[in-house]
Amino acid sequence: LLAMKMLQLIAARFAAGEPALNSEEISRQLELPMRATQRLLKLLEESSLLTRTCREDNEEPTYQPASDIGSWTVATVSHALEKGGNVPIPPAQQERLAGFANVLEKFQKTVESSADNVLIKDIEV
Repeated sequence: LLAMKMLQLIAARFAAGEPALNSEEISRQLELPMRATQRLLKLLEESSLLTRTCREDNEEPTYQPASDIGSWTVATVSHALEKGGNVPIPPAQQERLAGFANVLEKFQKTVESSADNVLIKDIEV
């Protein structure tokens, strides 16, 4: 939930043409502890949802969307976060986990087709 709220903040600023925020500014705006903010930013980067940039006036990294914010639905973000935090499955384990993989794939398709699968940027604050 916090990751989605963070993405919403960053996407809204990006869409408005406002400067990207650094971790301290994000932490302050979302009223989150700095440690939690940094962990979430790392997860969002590893999930290929955010990318680091730098403003000319500051050497501290800032964060902006790594992909089209118009494609960020609840399902796509949730799926990206899930994949970003996963450990690669060794080939020997893949066959034993095939049943779980099939169920999760069907679940993902159900979520994607749900009317509640709205764009992150359109969720009311």
